[in-house]
Amino acid sequence: MIQFPQRIDAEEFNISGVYRIHETYFYVRGEHGIFEQTETIYLNSIGWLKDLIDQDAVMRGAEIQIRKLNSPLPSWLSYPGPGKSFKYTSDIPPDAIVDGLDTWATPPGHYRRFLLTPETGPVNYAVRCNTSPRLDTPSGCDVLSDYPHDAGLYLLARFYFPTSIRSVAERLDEIRERMQEIARCLDVTDTIALEGHLDQAEVDLRGGWTDFHSCRAADPT
Repeated sequence: MIQFPQRIDAEEFNISGVYRIHETYFYVRGEHGIFEQTETIYLNSIGWLKDLIDQDAVMRGAEIQIRKLNSPLPSWLSYPGPGKSFKYTSDIPPDAIVDGLDTWATPPGHYRRFLLTPETGPVNYAVRCNTSPRLDTPSGCDVLSDYPHDAGLYLLARFYFPTSIRSVAERLDEIRERMQEIARCLDVTDTIALEGHLDQAEVDLRGGWTDFHSCRAADPT
């Protein structure tokens, strides 16, 4: 479980910030009021979260986003892939072949993109990588994941210039689990549903805004 600071200073971190995406409310940051609606939350732009991400063994170096989804993630990631781009299974380099994952690619050429999805089960998470002949390593890889508590959202972790596609793909389950954990820790929807409001001083955020280290990210209630 990610270790959150035991105490958070309300003044320093602007505890008023609650953002709504689709049907879910996340505590992040905000200088003015609460319940600002958005379609993307960039977690690395939030100072205290960026520090935690930078120090985390799983997510270090990643740019993490919570995004609104316009269609169910399984249909979006299934063959032939987003924008019908990933429809080739030939000429796949060894670095893009990983046990337990199917690999789809854009047409062979100087610049190729690869999409790696689970061989079995619902296709609700994936790795997407960009490559260039001018680089010895991918220019970037995204890990995409569903958010189990809201089908209208998805999570994205972007790794710039990873050592290889395999270095990200082989950690897919671990990265996905950690992203979901972080998002769940910030999710205050249950509190709003139960109490009808948020008490900025003492809100229950899976253990409390002032006690992030006890966040029960795996608890669905």
